[in-house]
Amino acid sequence: MADYIKIHRTLSEREALKLFKQIILGVSAMHQFKIIHRDLKPSNILLQNGRVKIADFGLARKFCKN
Repeated sequence: MADYIKIHRTLSEREALKLFKQIILGVSAMHQFKIIHRDLKPSNILLQNGRVKIADFGLARKFCKN
């Protein structure tokens, strides 16, 4: 996503909402499995054929409520 932002500079509201929705759904899925990413940034969000993929789970941790 970092490269996409550099190339396009701006996104339409519609496009931004479409990508943001996918990111939120991905984060929500991680949280359902009690995973915190801890390094979510444009360079860790990949775009493939218009689909968002969250990458680089090196700092991710499983959390438990005590």
